Amino acid sequence: MRYERPLRLRFGVALICTASLVSSVEHGEPLLLRDGGRGSGGGVNKEAEDANRRQFERRVATCVHFNGIMNNCCRANIDYQQHTGGLVFGFASKLPCIPSDSEDVVPCDLFQARGREFVEAQDRENKESLSRMTVARTAIVEATDGERGVEGEIDCPSCDGKLRYTVAGLNGHIWGQCSTEGCARWME
Repeated sequence: MRYERPLRLRFGVALICTASLVSSVEHGEPLLLRDGGRGSGGGVNKEAEDANRRQFERRVATCVHFNGIMNNCCRANIDYQQHTGGLVFGFASKLPCIPSDSEDVVPCDLFQARGREFVEAQDRENKESLSRMTVARTAIVEATDGERGVEGEIDCPSCDGKLRYTVAGLNGHIWGQCSTEGCARWME
């Protein structure tokens, strides 16, 4: 017998079957779900708009110190497990760092919600970063004429820096990094 459990959203990453574009909460644009062209012209549907709004509100209500439970401590140096009473199953549901419906949330004196301005600024910065990366990637594809298994350096199309790149021979994935700090840097 095969046991399947439904996907439970906890830290703001949602996957929906009809999604053609999903971005993470911590590292990208607000979640953008598209209907995959099922009769509404490929635009954002009502379900997607609701998901975007809920995700935005979760991000606004998340603590500025929260950096994910893959870390032992938050940015304010609070040990996640110690704060919630030790390593027990479900300790993350007791964290005050992220919005939760749990009645077992352990309050934290250092909790500080991110706020709308912070999240909006983060979204703008991420959108600009994604734009720089897209422009840089396009320049690499043009410079290599789609050839795989190559590496090199070109002028960065977004700034005055040098864009180093490698195109994998096996699958054509591109790694790129501009010499200008904060410009473009990615790995596919």
